Amino acid sequence: IVHKRFSVERIRKFYIRKVKFVQQNFIDYVSEIVDTFPSIDYIHPFFRDLLNLIFQREHYKFSLSRLSKSKRIVNIVCKNFIKLIKNGNSLYTCKQLKKEALGRICTTIRKINKSLIFLEKIRKHIEKLPELDPYRKIVILCGTQKVGKTSCLNKLTRANVDIGNSSNQNNFMLL
Repeated sequence: IVHKRFSVERIRKFYIRKVKFVQQNFIDYVSEIVDTFPSIDYIHPFFRDLLNLIFQREHYKFSLSRLSKSKRIVNIVCKNFIKLIKNGNSLYTCKQLKKEALGRICTTIRKINKSLIFLEKIRKHIEKLPELDPYRKIVILCGTQKVGKTSCLNKLTRANVDIGNSSNQNNFMLL
């Protein structure tokens, strides 16, 4: 808690600590998100091509780079506002500078919202993919709509997959 009777130095330290806390938390969360996503160059070639077809490799890399760029922007914003807070001469000035710094950080977070939604879609899709053994033979059954892929799969295996009424209903991988 900050009171009017506190010295200006104590008030400055308090608001600097608040801005640094928000900065560190934001950087920790974004770093964790970026680190948990695999580099598209190091995943299995089949999955790399599959993800490239479904989600566009450039969009994936662009979304991850936007998160990294947002970390740099937050660092720059916090660095600049900490300098301004150090020069603040009253409680009101320091409080307004802190408020503006947190507002700019929130704006940066709002700008990466679409990238986060896109990366969440990719993450959910990657979770559904099965593990591939590179030493085992794999057959992929693919084709255009309504040519009998599911019927063929049912005849060849004991999968017993239900045939959908509309197109694009059977989007899955069966191993």
